[in-house]
Amino acid sequence: MNERLVYACPAAPDAATLVGILSNRHGMDVATVTLDVGERADLEVARGRLLAAGAVRAHLVDATDSFARDFVRPAFLAGVLGDRGSAVGDLRRALVARTVVETARHERAGVVAHGITDEAGTPCSKASSTRAGLSGAINGVPMPLAELAESLNTIAGHHGVGRYETIRTWADGRRARVVREAPALTVLQQAREDLEQSLAEPHLLRLQRDLRAGYLALLHDGLFFTPARRALDAVVETVLAPVSGTVELILSEGACVVTGRWALDGRAPVLPSVPTSPHSNLAHA
Repeated sequence: MNERLVYACPAAPDAATLVGILSNRHGMDVATVTLDVGERADLEVARGRLLAAGAVRAHLVDATDSFARDFVRPAFLAGVLGDRGSAVGDLRRALVARTVVETARHERAGVVAHGITDEAGTPCSKASSTRAGLSGAINGVPMPLAELAESLNTIAGHHGVGRYETIRTWADGRRARVVREAPALTVLQQAREDLEQSLAEPHLLRLQRDLRAGYLALLHDGLFFTPARRALDAVVETVLAPVSGTVELILSEGACVVTGRWALDGRAPVLPSVPTSPHSNLAHA
């Protein structure tokens, strides 16, 4: 019997190349697992390529909701996604690791492998309702986190919000311009930080900020599934327990500006609102 291997691979066409090498050259039974965390890739087409290349099974996993709930949510609340979304890659790798292990157990495989890849004019106003540091509605319409992020990516992305450009340098000295887009994260981060400043207990908020470096270190070191990370999550939940309310933002020409905020019970704005143009089309939750 050939040795069974589980290969975590992207939906890209070249992912099938390694499947063919492992299957045909090395005589291994390769079961693949491909995740979708919101990219809307054509997974069925990818599955066909992988099976044609020699995979004995090609697992397709829609992990959009679990990625948002189990990985993005706690990291977002901890405030470690503010660096232009750069920690999202670490979170995705943690999700891939968990899924590969689960698939390997199902397949009774003793070996796992993974691929390596490099990863408009009219102002728009949105009111975002936030509960315990996590946005749950746009303009009064409640949404699951994954759906909310998808909607904000469309709306904010249309107005150029959350588009960042950096220069990446490789170990061999090569440099390249990298454009990263995180529209939903930018809007949610702005709303969350505004409510935190207004509603969170100052001493607890300082404690949470002091712990961010430790949280980021756990992510970068691949230690997401540890008691240390769960302990930090417990602190964050305590800090953000009273942080619930509605934040109104205006999106225009790449800018995301808070124009008002209200506590959950509908009181007057907890801080004065920023004056806006009389021509702004404001929407309220």
